[in-house]
Amino acid sequence: MNATDYPPDLVVVACGSQKAPGPMPARDLYQSTTFRLARAAAERLAPRHGWYVLSARHGLIHPDTVTHPYDQRITFPGAITAEQVRTQARDLGLLTAERCVLLGPHLYAQAARQAWPRLIAPAEGQPVGYMNQTYKDIRDGRLTLADIAARTRTYA
Repeated sequence: MNATDYPPDLVVVACGSQKAPGPMPARDLYQSTTFRLARAAAERLAPRHGWYVLSARHGLIHPDTVTHPYDQRITFPGAITAEQVRTQARDLGLLTAERCVLLGPHLYAQAARQAWPRLIAPAEGQPVGYMNQTYKDIRDGRLTLADIAARTRTYA
């Protein structure tokens, strides 16, 4: 079985602090290794509704949306809230996504769960090295949605 045998409805990729110096599509703005691996994993999973970036400043961003670099951490004042993420998901017609995968750390998963309570977050609460390896395994077809759902306790 490969990753596309059991596609999720939606994949959300957490933003990263390393950004390109000027405006560009969100898929290219974030420059960290973790973001690039998560982006490749999201593309491999081939979600029915596509994938989005969860930005600490802007919330849900389509990967093609041109975005300016910014300095905003999810823990800083002014960051996107879980309620705002839910409102954006509703406005984008994404609340119906039953199989939503979040590729990112715990605080992003917490924000996304307001919109998708049964969120699958395969590397939540894990160190960066574990996250990167998980995303590589998804990218390379060694982990499928069924695999990551089976090891994610919040998926039913």
